[in-house]
Amino acid sequence: MVLTACLVAGSLGLLGCSGCAKDSTRLESVEQAKPVVINQETIDPLNNEIDTIKEESLEFDQSLEGPYEVIGIVDGDTYDVLIDRKPVRIRMEGIDAPERGMPFYKKSNRYLGSLIFRKKVEISKSKGKTWDREVHSTYLNGVDISMEMLSAGMAWHYKEFSSEELYAKVEQNAKEQGLGLWRDKNPVEPWTIRKLHRQGISTKPLFKNKIVD
Repeated sequence: MVLTACLVAGSLGLLGCSGCAKDSTRLESVEQAKPVVINQETIDPLNNEIDTIKEESLEFDQSLEGPYEVIGIVDGDTYDVLIDRKPVRIRMEGIDAPERGMPFYKKSNRYLGSLIFRKKVEISKSKGKTWDREVHSTYLNGVDISMEMLSAGMAWHYKEFSSEELYAKVEQNAKEQGLGLWRDKNPVEPWTIRKLHRQGISTKPLFKNKIVD
């Protein structure tokens, strides 16, 4: 079975977070994301190029596991599924989303919830661990959810651990359109924040004049 990725624009409304684990964000309902208004003439050439790349080079893992119901959203790149009646935490492949205290943390969290909460997703075989969390690619009806987050500007392409060319192009498209976190011309990446925290440096001054939602 070959699963193809969804179109970069136009499919964001296809996909529906309450936490199950102790530190999951508990939500009684999920806000549906508003449609993104973009300049079609500007992005058509890039979308055509992305479609070509998809057709020529993207054939996703045929040995997907699941489907598993998503029962909790931790943040914009991490969620919980129910496997054999037990909650299992999944770290999404190829992206890094805003963390608690960062601008767009809540919006990224809610957006992922609007895509997959209470839906049944398929995941690739584990691609390793990050902070004791299994890393998997995530699909809903053949849609690559990491790419959905990137295309809406709700996460960064985690280039240190992902060399996926399409992810880089989708992120660049969102950046050029000023979508999501790219409304800020110079957003600070989560990996930079984590590095500063490990060094004992406060990051609050970085967000002094930014809206932290």
